Amino acid sequence: MKRRRALTPREKRMWERVAKTVRQTENRHPEPPSAPETNPLPEDNVSREIHPVPSPYKRSRAEREDLEKLLSEHPKPDPKHNNSKGQTKERKRSGEPADRGNERKVRRGKIETGPVLDLHGHTQDSAKSALFRFVSFHRSTGESSVLVITGKGRAGGGIIRTRFIDWISESEFRLHVSGYSRAHQRHGGDGAFYLFLRKKA
Repeated sequence: MKRRRALTPREKRMWERVAKTVRQTENRHPEPPSAPETNPLPEDNVSREIHPVPSPYKRSRAEREDLEKLLSEHPKPDPKHNNSKGQTKERKRSGEPADRGNERKVRRGKIETGPVLDLHGHTQDSAKSALFRFVSFHRSTGESSVLVITGKGRAGGGIIRTRFIDWISESEFRLHVSGYSRAHQRHGGDGAFYLFLRKKA
């Protein structure tokens, strides 16, 4: 391959003319501007404070004693007493008459009602006295159950009917009464109660 010779004076003049007519074209794909450099905080401005992790709160001895005293005064409720069986056992231990409304004979009204006491027309005091004489006498004769008619009162809120359960839960009645139940419809329904008497000692 032959080595190219240098431009002649004539060629050089022609090249200079062509070069004068050429314009610099604008760059259509400019490079994206670089992100400005962030100046890091001076080392002196960096916080070196150490935050210790808080330890669990510890009660003082006096606080612990107060807490133990409070818990002892309010014992944790026993879940066994939330059901009917637990309540029945508790009533038996305390001697209170048990609600025997779920017994099969009671539900079907197939029990011997025994003697009947009607408390219509009584005041609270006279009704309570008559009821006590009634249950104490018939328990002494060996009766196992009696029927007490309290009446419903207006809208089922008769005062004697309302106080009846309170009366038979008192200590003097608990000596004679072991259980109770709302009477079957054939024996008075909501306006009457069966009382089950304790066996004669």
